[in-house]
Amino acid sequence: MRNIYDLTFIGSGPSTIFAILKLIEKGYNKNICIVEKGKSLESRDKKEVVSGWSGAGCFSDSKLSSALDVGGTIPGLKEEELEEFNEYLLGTFNKFKKLTSNTEELTWDVTNNYDLPQDSTLSWNTHKTCHVGTDNGQAIYYEMEKYVKSFPFVHILFEKEALDVVKENNLFKVKLNDKSDVITQNLVLATGQKNVLPGKVIKNLKLNFEYVLCYQQPYHQLSFEH
Repeated sequence: MRNIYDLTFIGSGPSTIFAILKLIEKGYNKNICIVEKGKSLESRDKKEVVSGWSGAGCFSDSKLSSALDVGGTIPGLKEEELEEFNEYLLGTFNKFKKLTSNTEELTWDVTNNYDLPQDSTLSWNTHKTCHVGTDNGQAIYYEMEKYVKSFPFVHILFEKEALDVVKENNLFKVKLNDKSDVITQNLVLATGQKNVLPGKVIKNLKLNFEYVLCYQQPYHQLSFEH
């Protein structure tokens, strides 16, 4: 009988990584599949800058950024909720950083507001940042990859590109570039900004446009930048 995954992620960037870490933390143990057209971080070459574990910016300066008024809005999100998530995010990074050769804890950077002329129409738009650093970022994401792989219910398909998604018998069929496919009950698209797959899925599944717009809001209030 063909294996049917409970949950499949397309793309293995930071959004997928942190989603799976949270699922594991919550005790989730059903079959998860990750489809990634690039390579694992262990075998990924620095010339392979677009695809692979931890996303497109893996080999550039890794930075965390957090604010309610930068990059869009999440309806209903409150400052205290964002602060709580800030500490969770940084704590997760530091948890895995302790497993690397550089165990010094990361902290949020100090932001300075400089005085503007009284008649100025400008204002400072400041937000929390943490400069993780290129080498630190790679090392941390590598430890995250090893941790995720240690769970037998997580299956990662590297060097497999998802070309299309259709729905059959209330299941999603993800068509791959090697002419195989992945069958899953639940699907998360985390392909990055320039990938065309989300547009195909919207068309194939005839998703309500208002629903899609809701979930296309820029989720950069606490973004994972590289």
